[in-house]
Amino acid sequence: MSNYTRSNIKVNLDELKSLYDSLPEEKIKIFHNLHYCIKKDIPKERWIDLGQNETVYAQYFLLYPEDSFTKAHTDNDDIVVKTGITLVEAKDLEGGEILIFEPHYKKDMEVTPEVTNRYKEGSYRPGDPVIPVVLRQEVGETIFYDHNTFHAVSKVLKGTRLVLVTWFKNPQRVLLVGNGTSILDKKLGKEIDSFDTVVRFNSFTTKGYEDYTGSKTDIWFTCMDKHINNMNNFKQVIVHSWFKEDECELYKKLKGHRSDISKIKDIDFHDLKAPSTGLIAIDYFLSKNYQVYLHGFDWWDREEHHYADNEERGSYHEPKKEFEIIKQFGDKVKFI
Repeated sequence: MSNYTRSNIKVNLDELKSLYDSLPEEKIKIFHNLHYCIKKDIPKERWIDLGQNETVYAQYFLLYPEDSFTKAHTDNDDIVVKTGITLVEAKDLEGGEILIFEPHYKKDMEVTPEVTNRYKEGSYRPGDPVIPVVLRQEVGETIFYDHNTFHAVSKVLKGTRLVLVTWFKNPQRVLLVGNGTSILDKKLGKEIDSFDTVVRFNSFTTKGYEDYTGSKTDIWFTCMDKHINNMNNFKQVIVHSWFKEDECELYKKLKGHRSDISKIKDIDFHDLKAPSTGLIAIDYFLSKNYQVYLHGFDWWDREEHHYADNEERGSYHEPKKEFEIIKQFGDKVKFI
């Protein structure tokens, strides 16, 4: 079974054509795998949302005039994991089909020049033919496939084919480190510090606990002022509260020490009395297309509340219900 999916994404084709017309073009005679195409890169601030809830790596248009094609290849960029091809317009088109080749050698064999050449010549293993699946698109349809799938675009025999190409990358991994006593169960400090982004909460402490907690702190996510005097040590400070920015005294206070802090404006209550800082942070980072990991969240099933202070538990949070909510996120939220 070839590794591709079809989807009719709700995109405004007229807007895409208008965007295409407004961009500078790069004429390609022969460039890597592209032959005789016109390429137009889309600036990041104008990228089109294809509703995949994944992180876009790059996006551009390709116009295939007559005699243009894409040579059979696999894209070996480890950053990019998936490609989306949206057919924006087809004028008197003949040819220009997407070809997906199977079986997919990269998942079963070591990739060497010998293997690659044998694959292109038509033999996956001795005697096994390489069979392309011919995918014909409807205008407005998007075909998604793994970026390292062996693929091509057949020669355009007549007319033109305008497509939007979207490359997706693996989402950044963010680790939300809670202050629960379970963090002292295992010495995971090095693993914690290996994450792309490490978030800590409120009155967190790492000094003296580094073997267990790690020391890296990229983002302070808070409803307290505990670290107001060392806020500049963090790449980002995010405040949450139940008040608007102009009414929130904590936000005003912290902003007086660092001007670029931000405040959560919309909180999903999930039918709870008051979602915790942790759950609010989970919602926030999921909305930013991060792969969210958790550590140090105890759901109040231990006698002590925090590992490094005597802060008392509040009465508004509902940790057991929050845990059930988090389980509903599935693979989007994981634990280390």
